[in-house]
Amino acid sequence: MQQVRTAKAENFPSPRNGPEEEAALVLQRYGVAPTPGCQLQPNDIHGWTPTTPAPEAVSSIPKVVTVFGGTGMLGLSLLKKIAPQFEKVRLVTRDAVSAQSKIKGIEGNIEIVTGDVQDYDSIEAACEGAGTVINLVGILFETSEEKMHDVHYQGSSNIAQAASVAGVTNMLHVSAIGAVDQAPSRYQQTKGWAEGAVRTKYPDAVIFRPSVVFGPDDNFFNQFAKFPLPFIPLVGGGTSKFQPVYVEDVTDAIAKCATSDVGKGTTFELGGPDVYTFKELMGKCSTKPRMFIPADLAAVQGWFMEWMMPRPMVTLDQVRMLEIDNVVAEGASSFADLEIEPKSVDEIVPTYIKM
Repeated sequence: MQQVRTAKAENFPSPRNGPEEEAALVLQRYGVAPTPGCQLQPNDIHGWTPTTPAPEAVSSIPKVVTVFGGTGMLGLSLLKKIAPQFEKVRLVTRDAVSAQSKIKGIEGNIEIVTGDVQDYDSIEAACEGAGTVINLVGILFETSEEKMHDVHYQGSSNIAQAASVAGVTNMLHVSAIGAVDQAPSRYQQTKGWAEGAVRTKYPDAVIFRPSVVFGPDDNFFNQFAKFPLPFIPLVGGGTSKFQPVYVEDVTDAIAKCATSDVGKGTTFELGGPDVYTFKELMGKCSTKPRMFIPADLAAVQGWFMEWMMPRPMVTLDQVRMLEIDNVVAEGASSFADLEIEPKSVDEIVPTYIKM
């Protein structure tokens, strides 16, 4: 008589942690709980749609922010406002010792990182793991080691590329009013190129274009107040228009966008509440009566100071900038869009420029 063999399933151990977990997984997958002795029928699962897990909520404030150019007047003001709101702030600088002394007293988890915007590898390392990158880097005059093309354009290109590689989601970039490719000054021209480099990598970057920034450590009112000669160059015939903006107002705008999604893809032009001619501004920074000299002599003086002083007070490139209007363009996004009311020159400048 032929022996009948009965098929028997192999006893594979279950990867589940007991029958309760298996039952929960069946319920999640099919929408019904398993019943002992019964099998699921097509009617039981007809029309069933799997429930996908709810995505983890994305924080509007990235945990790590990397700041380039954070040791100047603008940067130190900004650090005080954003450091308490991030788990870590990476401050990228070429001189760690100097940076350490400058940030003394600023609360927050600030990590000083040695890097140079012209050294791509150091920039990429500084961006790793960051959710937000803020570029404040800028120079007002060139030296044998620093050229505006390298610092503004190439440096911004390096930062944008490195941030992209690191997966940074929030890019903020500080430029300047008048930053266009064909600007008459090297400063504004290279700032314009930098904006293009940033927008190429980050179409939703937030770009800030401040007018002349003033504050206790500014390079405008302080420079002209300390002018060593008995006259001040009347650049542009004294009629060029400016809209000076208080440093704390500028950093309020940057901080607001750094800690939220406000301003994505927007270029903000930031100017104070009042517009002045150059001659009017010179009257607000002179601590004693001064004479004015014609613009052509100002240009000659700018050239002289650019090449004869290690840290020039006025350069020819700055004279070119001072010859044209520097005000917020009509229709541009501004402080009003950020619900910030800027302070005036008359409120702040007399507190540090004694007439």
